Amino acid sequence: MKSIRNLIINTIFSGLIVCLQYMKNISIENEAHTLLNYIYYLNNHLIEYNIFYIFLSVIIISIIQINANFLLPSQVKRKFILKTIEEVLKIFFDNKNIYTRITIFKKTRWVNTIFIYIWHNFIKGIGNFCNKKKLILILKNFPFRPNYYFTIYCRTSSPKQLNLSTIFAVPSSQSDIDSIVAKAWAEMTPIRKTLPNIEDIDLSSIKSIDELPRNKKSKVNKYMQQGYIKSLNKLKVIDRKSIHYYATTMVDSEDDPSCVFIIDNNDTKAPFDDEMLPSLSPFIRFIQNAINRKGDML
Repeated sequence: MKSIRNLIINTIFSGLIVCLQYMKNISIENEAHTLLNYIYYLNNHLIEYNIFYIFLSVIIISIIQINANFLLPSQVKRKFILKTIEEVLKIFFDNKNIYTRITIFKKTRWVNTIFIYIWHNFIKGIGNFCNKKKLILILKNFPFRPNYYFTIYCRTSSPKQLNLSTIFAVPSSQSDIDSIVAKAWAEMTPIRKTLPNIEDIDLSSIKSIDELPRNKKSKVNKYMQQGYIKSLNKLKVIDRKSIHYYATTMVDSEDDPSCVFIIDNNDTKAPFDDEMLPSLSPFIRFIQNAINRKGDML
């Protein structure tokens, strides 16, 4: 299976090089083809450096092959876990009129995080290039710093509204905590939070919280403080600013933390009561064991 994956990857990039070489020799017959002209112009000036192209392609191919387990993973286990959390959503949160979301964040290496971030924000999310404000925000939150990050392993919601590009830095100390996900990870204990409702506050056009009216500023400050969010940019990039949160850490086979299971909900009343959580715990342990299982779920 891996040999097939590598063959596909090599074929794609070899084809890219052949296309670039071909483009060098084509003639532009119609000056109205502005996009083709532009590509030809760039290629005509860069194609002379064939060694650079070959070297760059080798690097890209090597990186992708090293990370083949992420880019072309076997999806059996992930689909099984996704189905499981979908069932958990139906069992415990069957009111489709109230937004509820279940997410599993997994500790991810820096290089893989970059691939994930680029894939969701610039390839699948190619439309982000048409929104200048969103594009700037995405770039500001790019994982430039070498570190482990929390990336989305599985997510489901009701009603369906999924954003899979959210990432948080894995904290190495208390001062690094910048989210409820990071707090649950650092404390290694379940967290229940009820935050102010700030869904109706438009943050997209402001550069500082001080630009908000006093009452809205107070709510946003409280939301950030209780949600362990340190910067306005990080708050902006969180697509769903829910009211209620429940988060708990999942451990690997050696009892080291590996994932964070988190539910966010917008009900008027906090759903995470002492009656629900004991019933929810066996499902979380089952999902944890499924994630820790070596290989695919057969």
